Amino acid sequence: MTVLYVFADVKKNKLWGLVACLVVVLISLLVFQIQWLLTSAQLKEDQFRHRVTLALCSAVEELGKDKRVCSALASCSVKQGGGLVEFVGVHNGHRIESTVDRYLQFYKIDIPFDVTLSKSEAKADVGYVQAKMPNMENASIHIDFPSRQDFILSELNGMFVTSFLLIAILIVICGITLKWLFRQQQIQLDTVDYIDAVSHELKTPINNISLALTMLGKQIDEGKTEKVNYYMDVAKSENESLKNRINEVLGMGSLERILGNQKDEICDIHELIEIAHSRMSVKKEELKASIVMDLQAQNSQIRGDYKELLNVLICLIDNALTYAVKEPLVLIETSNANGQIRISIRDNGVGIPEELHDQVFEKYFRNEEDESGHGVGLFLVKKIIQLHGGDIVLQSSSADGSKFTIQLPMTK
Repeated sequence: MTVLYVFADVKKNKLWGLVACLVVVLISLLVFQIQWLLTSAQLKEDQFRHRVTLALCSAVEELGKDKRVCSALASCSVKQGGGLVEFVGVHNGHRIESTVDRYLQFYKIDIPFDVTLSKSEAKADVGYVQAKMPNMENASIHIDFPSRQDFILSELNGMFVTSFLLIAILIVICGITLKWLFRQQQIQLDTVDYIDAVSHELKTPINNISLALTMLGKQIDEGKTEKVNYYMDVAKSENESLKNRINEVLGMGSLERILGNQKDEICDIHELIEIAHSRMSVKKEELKASIVMDLQAQNSQIRGDYKELLNVLICLIDNALTYAVKEPLVLIETSNANGQIRISIRDNGVGIPEELHDQVFEKYFRNEEDESGHGVGLFLVKKIIQLHGGDIVLQSSSADGSKFTIQLPMTK
């Protein structure tokens, strides 16, 4: 199962790598698109100025054939620059403007403009296009377009909207695809978690049946009828428990439903401890272990899921027996404090190094020296305790073994 989880985790890392690549590609595409638009805007600007220059040169050429306009231009003197009416009069000014407008329309430039006369050596602003007027050696005609930028941008609107619409569609498609991939990834992880939870739930009754059958064989060889019947009853009981649990977990679809679909019922912790002790009796006998119970809690009732809490106690007692020394001794104590019931399960095993205390409740964590188990039990134990509004802490040393203490809120 750990292999499945590692495989899923590797795939998850690859998925995040894919996300990073897509983000880089989209950002690069956006940068290139902006650069392309800026280049296009500059090309549009150059094309605009070229068309205006052609229109103005054509207008100047035509005006050069108009004797009345040429006479008015020849008789005026441009010093600082100014409007047409000021220098050539209303009629001639209108004639020049209408001629310029006609040629601008010819070159498909239909925006407001201003025509002025100024000295030839005057430096033209970027918003101007100029051409030297006939019969005026020291003056030029300038055309200014106040809405020039709006006109150029309007010609880019189609390209701008289309390109960014395509990028937006691409981003949406990538987003939907990644969402689907993450969903599939989560389903895979949930499936692994579900299998882990089911496997762990079924492990205890299967082990107990196996132990009961082993002990049964020994007692048959020795001809002890009473013991044979006892182990037969244990095997039948565990088999029934296994069958019920299989039916329960098969009716659920995920770890969340296994842990989240809890019953809310009154549970007596002392009664649960007695049942867990009974369920572990075969293993205790095989290991020649001792389980001592010191149940001092005056109020041992809590609200929760009877079966899940029983599984917690069975898991902790099973671990205590599994990791104990040659003569296993398990001490189970209860007490009340601050509106809670406290349950502690202590063993005389080899203990857990202090640097690993924060990791023992993590999923798939196993001590390097531990070759049994899959690192799921304590993870599920903590999840169940937290879902009941409680907490579990570990105290452990190589000299004193391990002690797990559970705190759960009592019923009021």
